[in-house]
Amino acid sequence: MKKSSIYLEELRNNEHLRFFVSRLIFLRKKKEWSQVMLSKEAGFSLNKVNEIENFTVMPTLDTICKLAQALDSDVGELFPKK
Repeated sequence: MKKSSIYLEELRNNEHLRFFVSRLIFLRKKKEWSQVMLSKEAGFSLNKVNEIENFTVMPTLDTICKLAQALDSDVGELFPKK
């Protein structure tokens, strides 16, 4: 099923998701990892990591935890501080 452009626009405009994705990419690149390497370490398909980084899916809490663990980070590092 194709995602509607309205849904995708809402994802891209979500402030917390934008911050999460920017931190995810920053931490991935800090380790000098490609999306392929992150997907292998987290136990996901490359497609899933690509979809998250391109705002086409909203990651679940389980997915966020696995990504943080793969990056040797705390989940809190992926979200804005108050």
